[in-house]
Amino acid sequence: VLCVCVGQSALWWLQAVYVLYLRDQIKLSDAQIMYQVAAGSLGLALTVRQWGRYADRFGSIPAIMFSLTAYAIISLGWIALTPGATWTLPLAWILVILGNIFNGAAMMAMNRGMLRRVRDKGRVGYTNIWIACTALATGLTPIVACIFVEWLQLAGYRLCFVLTAITSLL
Repeated sequence: VLCVCVGQSALWWLQAVYVLYLRDQIKLSDAQIMYQVAAGSLGLALTVRQWGRYADRFGSIPAIMFSLTAYAIISLGWIALTPGATWTLPLAWILVILGNIFNGAAMMAMNRGMLRRVRDKGRVGYTNIWIACTALATGLTPIVACIFVEWLQLAGYRLCFVLTAITSLL
């Protein structure tokens, strides 16, 4: 449960701030951002079956490790997005799409791992512990991330990108 909480926290350092970053720092329109997010969701929908097969073949832990390592690399790519640079818009598309795919893959593998480990005896108690702990991880991380952005502005975004990479690799 502790490892998954760190993994889910890793996902939320980036998830909490990337739309704000695209809007406030890169100056993309709401429509541009929503098209990117929709493309990321479509990418996840098109690959989810393959992620499930990967996790079934190799196990949840290798699937989590693979997807979080990719997510760490993606998070560092966000630092390269510079307002007005020629590469910013194409790179933003790539990062949003891949970020959504690997985020979904990690979440799927984490939940699969939990379901595989729960025994019949104590199922309700363990599941409640899982839900409460992961809810704290996914709830507190965005609050802290947005505080960093509010206080540190651009440096706060970059701090969240780096924290995504660090916690993903943990």
